[in-house]
Amino acid sequence: MPVTLVTNRLALRQWRDDDLEPFVAMSDDPAVMEHIGDGTTRDREEATASFENVRATWGPLDGAERPGLFALERLDDQRFIGFCGLSSPDFLPELLPTLEIGWRLDSSAWGDGYATEAATAVLDWAFAADGGGLDRVVAAITLGNDRSVAVAERLAMSVERRTIIPAHQSWVDIYELDAATWAARER
Repeated sequence: MPVTLVTNRLALRQWRDDDLEPFVAMSDDPAVMEHIGDGTTRDREEATASFENVRATWGPLDGAERPGLFALERLDDQRFIGFCGLSSPDFLPELLPTLEIGWRLDSSAWGDGYATEAATAVLDWAFAADGGGLDRVVAAITLGNDRSVAVAERLAMSVERRTIIPAHQSWVDIYELDAATWAARER
């Protein structure tokens, strides 16, 4: 059964074909892509391949279905505004097998707290015994990505270490969060 999470303002859901066009537009926005990979925008072909890869993050985990990266939809207008969820950080093998929480929003949705709201819902699910049942998650945040740092800090994540992503030689801080810290945080 597919997992869908709902917050006060967002539906975190599986991907639909009609999410492709806003995803392509988001992938062509220099502000959105500044801290993703090597920092370059994606053309339509690259964005479409990325879209299919993101959709494929859903799959089995220890014999149970686990969500990957959820498509984010605003409840008030049903508009796709980005994604948030869990994935395997294959780009940084030293983190495996830990799952990474990540988020990417259309720049028009920045500054409204959507990333924190979505990530909170994902973490509530990820650490719940009847949900993901995870003990720990990480987030790899490129140096200088102050918006994502602020989200990670609001989520009670802390820097574990600094490392470099081999594929494009980008420095990242690895933020981590365990289930006990999540359960003990102030709400």
